[in-house]
Amino acid sequence: MFRMRFVRVWSRKQLLIRIGICLAVIFVLRMGSTAVVSSQKRKLPVYSVDRQEQVVALGINCAWDADDLPEILAALEQEQVKATFFLVGQWAEQFPEAAASIVQAGHEVGNHSYSHKDFAKAEDRTVREEILRCNDLVEKLTGVRPELVRAPSGSYTSRTVEIIEEMGLYAIQWDVDSLDWKKISAEEIVKNCTKSVQKGSILLLHCGAPHTAEALPEVIRKLKEMGYGFSTVGEMIYRENCEFDHTGRQLAPG
Repeated sequence: MFRMRFVRVWSRKQLLIRIGICLAVIFVLRMGSTAVVSSQKRKLPVYSVDRQEQVVALGINCAWDADDLPEILAALEQEQVKATFFLVGQWAEQFPEAAASIVQAGHEVGNHSYSHKDFAKAEDRTVREEILRCNDLVEKLTGVRPELVRAPSGSYTSRTVEIIEEMGLYAIQWDVDSLDWKKISAEEIVKNCTKSVQKGSILLLHCGAPHTAEALPEVIRKLKEMGYGFSTVGEMIYRENCEFDHTGRQLAPG
């Protein structure tokens, strides 16, 4: 006696329905996974600092040339302002006297990587090597070892910030961009540095940009007229027990 074997044949409509159900299940599972990841708190560098006093910090990147550095240092001296210069290691190698002159003038030096690699795309080992090599070089040339790290082009991930913190250093960004790197006029630089500034702002400017040295005295004077004083980034940030809001503003401890 033979037992008949039945094979169920799905209609096109039934098949499409079942495929749709499967895709919906996959979508829900993936969304659940994404929700778990997004619920994890993103690590941020310091964009600005919640300060009671009306103070800001000038953060000047050094990555291109040094022709205008004497003029920048002269303007800072004239206005009795101390700034933080973030040095690329290769820049410091090319202009060792310029790097030393920043510290000799009483300014703060920070780390801007050795070769300006994109930290967001680099492996952990590369990020550490870039930071360490720059720090070693800056210390050799200036006698000062940087504590602050500004990622090249402001490009970072949560892991980048974690690595910087694991190295006992502080990740620094900015909340006021002069846009001097776009080769805009001195007048536009002044406007960009003053229109959205707030207590605890960290500014982004560049040594080697066409009109930064020209604009800097007016930037400082305008900010002073608005009631702002000046600090280095290292003096302005909080060092322990700090929280951040969603904009990267460092909140006062407690």
